[in-house]
Amino acid sequence: MFCEPLDGLRARCERHPVLGPLATRLANQGTPLFVVGGPVRDTLLGRPTADLDVATAATPEKIADAADGLGTVNLVGAAYGVVKIASSGEEVDVATFRSDRYTPGSRRPVVSTTTDITEDLSRRDFTINAMAVPLAGDLDLIDPFGGRAHLSHSVLTTPQTAAISFRDDPLRIHRAWRFAATLRLTLDDALLAAAAKARQALDVVSRERKLAELDKVLAHPDADVLPHAVALMRRLHVLGDVLPGAPAALQPPPLPDRPSRLVWLASTISPQLPAELGMPVSDQKLVRQALTVAAQVADADAVAARAAVRAHPDRVLDAAAPLLASEPAAALQAARAAADRWRAPLPIDGADLLAAAGRTAGPWVGELLRTAEQDWLAAAPHTDVPERFRAVVLERAVNAA
Repeated sequence: MFCEPLDGLRARCERHPVLGPLATRLANQGTPLFVVGGPVRDTLLGRPTADLDVATAATPEKIADAADGLGTVNLVGAAYGVVKIASSGEEVDVATFRSDRYTPGSRRPVVSTTTDITEDLSRRDFTINAMAVPLAGDLDLIDPFGGRAHLSHSVLTTPQTAAISFRDDPLRIHRAWRFAATLRLTLDDALLAAAAKARQALDVVSRERKLAELDKVLAHPDADVLPHAVALMRRLHVLGDVLPGAPAALQPPPLPDRPSRLVWLASTISPQLPAELGMPVSDQKLVRQALTVAAQVADADAVAARAAVRAHPDRVLDAAAPLLASEPAAALQAARAAADRWRAPLPIDGADLLAAAGRTAGPWVGELLRTAEQDWLAAAPHTDVPERFRAVVLERAVNAA
């Protein structure tokens, strides 16, 4: 029978406003509902799981009939065996068991439904994702390919032979390093050998899908996941496919968050890396700003560090900090400790200068304000008192007139 965590997963599904009653209705028709894949894996690992992936032998039409009155039913994905049911702000996908047949050179399978749960589980990428928990009756964990044992022994392998699995879907090579890195798993020898032979098929995998796998590593809460993932990419011979232009000996240090990891990679590989990977403009901007800060503060100049603090938000400074040697890092830290001072508005503006000089606006206003800002950041003596600072800057305006 179930271990306690799986009992909890089943109970959670039974309490769900859609899945609970739907499971009962389908069971009464002789087509039990199963929670499958990631939720089962994560529950066995003691990890939180947000999504509840479920599947059944029932056809999409029978699923839709059984869901009558439980929410809004969407049959747009019925051709692929998927029915969406929305209720109370939640949406669940209910899938019919299926088998996939791939055409060489394509990641789009020909899909057909099946009533055999083992056949459905066999098409999945790894054994740790090929397990199911029935939501009715007294059946035990459905685990035809030993996924639970592989989890307990920290091994990543495939339900079918790895050669067939990677031939069908080369993206699984990238999913292999991602799962192994984030779940602390060892790659099976057969998987490694098959990946080496299947690498030439990676061209059919879109840049977006590769980026999705990388992003899950970049966003992982553990600082050492990116170094581990890069080492696994190297073992699978896909480092250049994931990170174009990366040196073979790339070794990221443990870094605390996604921005600092992304900036470190860009500084080591290429400032254009985020654009080459197809990352959002916001990521590209963050990298540019962080690299600018790192170059600006590299000489450990206190004024440059204060200017960086004045010009950039904390998230940019945080992302740049790991790139700095100890002395520049100390200068930036000191400037950040007094950030309220360096980010404060100057106690004078262009209107004040125009009034004092009696001149029309022009480049001279910006030049005087930049000089005033440099005085401010250098903590010049006349900046200690706002009135004194204003007087000095206004005198410059009058003299310039």
